[in-house]
Amino acid sequence: MEEALSRFEEAKELYQVVEYQPGQAHCICSIGGIEQHRGQMDEALSHFEEAKELYLLDQDLGGQLNCLFNISELYAGDPQSMFKAIDVLQEAVNLSKAVGGYYEARSRKNLAQLLFRTSQYLVAREEVSRARQLYSDCFATSDVDDCDNLLQKIDETERLTTTRQNDSGRNASSKQCCQLS
Repeated sequence: MEEALSRFEEAKELYQVVEYQPGQAHCICSIGGIEQHRGQMDEALSHFEEAKELYLLDQDLGGQLNCLFNISELYAGDPQSMFKAIDVLQEAVNLSKAVGGYYEARSRKNLAQLLFRTSQYLVAREEVSRARQLYSDCFATSDVDDCDNLLQKIDETERLTTTRQNDSGRNASSKQCCQLS
């Protein structure tokens, strides 16, 4: 990993000399990935943000989205920052609507997964259903299967939640009945 890091640093400097922003952005994003792998989250975040800005200047939508996915993954790893991750993925969805297709589908699926993790089932279902349709339009069958699996998890979780709530309500009613007797 040390060698990869030093190679990306060297390549980044060479790209700066020749003023090739896409190369710089790729190297900076890769450095962020190595830092993320090492657990250096603040440094990784800084590099992903820097790369995103370079991709923006170069009008590279795929690069920008990749950085947003990486940033959201950093935030999602910390339960305190889960809603920041959702905001970042919402930004990715909005950005990807311009091109639709696979980019939008991936953005929506990632967003749906985080919404599911934060118990926002209705919105998660809407996002994953839209992602499923977009993947289907792109003939990405394995991704369609992933969406179907997430939809199934949402359904199962909602059923369990409803059952628990109903059982809890029945228990409270029976306790009230017993107290009145």
